[in-house]
Amino acid sequence: MNAKYTTNARNPGDVTDARRSRSDHSVFNLIDCADLDELHIPSGFKVVNISGCPRLSQLAIPLGVEEVYLAGCAWLKKLLLPSSVKILSLSGCNSLLDLDLPSGLTYLAVSHGTAIGEVRLPIGIKQAYFTRCSTLYRVIVSSESDIENLLFADCSELSQLTIDCNVKIVSLSNLKGLRQLTLGLSVEALSLIGCSALRQYKLGGTKVMLSHLAHRCHSQ
Repeated sequence: MNAKYTTNARNPGDVTDARRSRSDHSVFNLIDCADLDELHIPSGFKVVNISGCPRLSQLAIPLGVEEVYLAGCAWLKKLLLPSSVKILSLSGCNSLLDLDLPSGLTYLAVSHGTAIGEVRLPIGIKQAYFTRCSTLYRVIVSSESDIENLLFADCSELSQLTIDCNVKIVSLSNLKGLRQLTLGLSVEALSLIGCSALRQYKLGGTKVMLSHLAHRCHSQ
């Protein structure tokens, strides 16, 4: 998977003239295109990797792409994802307020200022990581989901969280505004660090009280 559709384009026209470097056309790779504000990705790729394109305002991922990695797309306001996407990583997408996740998504990582406020996780999600998402205030998790790992760190606006599906590991770190937490009985390990406003949580309908010293870790 090292073949890349690569360009160091400085304007949209250069993207059209970019050449695929090897016979394997599976990866579309675009890095440090500071002036690029419009992009059409051809079909036929499995992986899309875009980094350092701050002026790109909207992006449509073609059907067939399975992995999407976006970083440093500060002006990106609209992202259209096809049903084929299974892995999605977003970092530094400061203008992306809304996001519809495809039903087949299994892995999600959102970090470093990505401006999403509300996220509805698809039923098939297996791993979800939210780090330094200062505008994230609501996460909707289906009770039918079967999640292996769920992590939230430095998401200051997240005040309540309900996870009543099957989930193995939940890690919560520096959620200063978290006041309500509801978990199902399937949780095998829960880590709580720096959630100073949280005084209790519900585990399978039962209230569990926390002291400041108990904010470290709970394992069932």
